[in-house]
Amino acid sequence: KPSGREFFTAPKKPVSEAVAPAASRVRLGGIPLEHKAGFELISYRIRQLLTGKPEAWEEIEREEAGSFWSLFRKYHLPLLVPCFVFFAIRELIRYQNLSLFLRHCLIVFPLAVALYAGYIFLLGVIAEETAEHSGGRFSPQSGMRIALFSTLIVSCFSVLLFLPVVGAPLLVFAVVWHYRQLFAGARQVLNIAESSYKIYRLSHIIVWLLMGLTAFVGLSLISFLVAKLGIAAI
Repeated sequence: KPSGREFFTAPKKPVSEAVAPAASRVRLGGIPLEHKAGFELISYRIRQLLTGKPEAWEEIEREEAGSFWSLFRKYHLPLLVPCFVFFAIRELIRYQNLSLFLRHCLIVFPLAVALYAGYIFLLGVIAEETAEHSGGRFSPQSGMRIALFSTLIVSCFSVLLFLPVVGAPLLVFAVVWHYRQLFAGARQVLNIAESSYKIYRLSHIIVWLLMGLTAFVGLSLISFLVAKLGIAAI
């Protein structure tokens, strides 16, 4: 069972001796895919997942190795750059003073990215924990890879938040597709048997419902205490 630390310090996956290293890697433009950086690789991964090609998750599991942060930085941060640009433009349009503008761009937006990264990491932990109780067989960080690559579509569509009318529906589509890929990847990468797949999906949903309920109760309690303290101070 992988611990939380293994998500950040996973060793590189060795190439199987039965397959030559050059034959075990998908090549993009004549260069081994895992050595190709930038939007060409990112767009390749997104196209593979969007078209639902059955080999997409097998390639990801075979070729992608590294810590959570290294993969998040490699795939998600470049996709969030346009979102930051549009965010900064919106703040310039609503400009009131330099202090507020810098606070939003240098504190609020990075905090939102950190919360998003925390959500992806938590998603990977939950994926592995629920898979383990559903009879899954997997290597360390498999759940993390599923979480990271299933959310690529959300990062790609994040810039749509700033588009009127069509932005919100398209982002909802991205979230729905993200969860569809999350379960599709779990079936292939976490090796969950067909007989246990429904149990895995149900347990995954129950965990999120319980966490959501806990967060709601916690926030309600905090709001109640703040209101009470405010009344007492008056």
